[in-house]
Amino acid sequence: MPVDGSKRFAWLQLSDLFARKDFSNHLLARNSPLFDDLERRHTDEGPWHAVVITGDVAYSGQREEYTAADRLLQNLLARLREWGSDPVVLAVPGNHDLNRAALSPLAAAILARWDEDEPMRQIDRKSVV
Repeated sequence: MPVDGSKRFAWLQLSDLFARKDFSNHLLARNSPLFDDLERRHTDEGPWHAVVITGDVAYSGQREEYTAADRLLQNLLARLREWGSDPVVLAVPGNHDLNRAALSPLAAAILARWDEDEPMRQIDRKSVV
């Protein structure tokens, strides 16, 4: 049950944030029209009990990008709290959230051919990562 005691559960879904180290021009970093739209939607649909981020929080899985994403989400959450929501944040990683530079050479080779090579998909993933 939601924290406000109602039987209704409402969420805001965002996707493909693609946070980068320099995020000053990101829609969640500044006073953009996105916040005007979110405020209108919050008035009609809120309060939101969860913010669900579906894929691609970062651009290339780098630590600095997640630091930037954290700042962007803190900015969003501050706005949501001003409007009367105090949501939990749930995130599902996407393909851009993988730091491919940190993969072993064998894991990188397997991922590069994954879609086209059935025998590659049969290799025990734990032995190559």
